[in-house]
Amino acid sequence: MRKPWSREHYLLAPDEGQMKVYVKLYATLRQYIPHSASLTGPEGLDVEEGTTVARIMEMLQLPENLKVLVLVNGLHCAEKERPLNEGDKLLFYPLMSGG
Repeated sequence: MRKPWSREHYLLAPDEGQMKVYVKLYATLRQYIPHSASLTGPEGLDVEEGTTVARIMEMLQLPENLKVLVLVNGLHCAEKERPLNEGDKLLFYPLMSGG
C-alpha cells in the first residue's frame, strides 16, 4: 500500500475500494501537515472506503487530547466515527479560549 502522504500517492488514481477526500488544517494545526504536502489549498487524500473522521485524525497524527472543531462539507461534525464519502472536504480548526 502506498504511503498516504507521499507525493507519488497524489499522482496515482485511487485503487479499487478507495476514495478521495480533501483535508485542510488551520492555525496551530498546520504543524501537523505532512512535510510532503502543500500548504496551499486542501490536500487530496486517497483513503479506504468507509474511512472515518477519527481515522483521518489518526493519519494526521493529531494528539488524542487535542480539542479541534471539525467541519465536513461545511457542517459541524461532532461524531468522529462518522464515515466519509468520496469528495468530502474536511476542515480542522483548533478550539480557542480567552476573554
